[in-house]
Amino acid sequence: MAENAVSEYLQNRELDACAYFGVTDETMQTVSAFTDVIFRRFASRQATDTDRMNVFHALRYSEQDKQSGEWRISFPRDKLDLLMYAFEQAVLAGKPADWKYINAVLNRLSQRSIKTLEQAEDYDIRRDIARNEG
Repeated sequence: MAENAVSEYLQNRELDACAYFGVTDETMQTVSAFTDVIFRRFASRQATDTDRMNVFHALRYSEQDKQSGEWRISFPRDKLDLLMYAFEQAVLAGKPADWKYINAVLNRLSQRSIKTLEQAEDYDIRRDIARNEG
């Protein structure tokens, strides 16, 4: 009973993309395509539905059209670049496709107000120079 209760809770907590306004079949096909390619390049395993949801949450940008009131979801290139950067950092750390590590990288980038791959690379260079000088 306890196992079923916990499993049911966790299953209900999985935030399905359908809960977001503006999600279409095309949106989910795009997410699936991004996920599959990212996992082929940066992971040693096949992507799962949970991986697809994680990619959706990492990439999505939602906005409501002021005139029509419709919600639109897009996947800005900068978010995709930073997600791939986080995957690359996970590989370099020996943790390919480890979402705990990938989310930590994304959170650190956000905390540092880093919004582009160029900013992330500049930060890495400055950090490495500071380490070598210190």
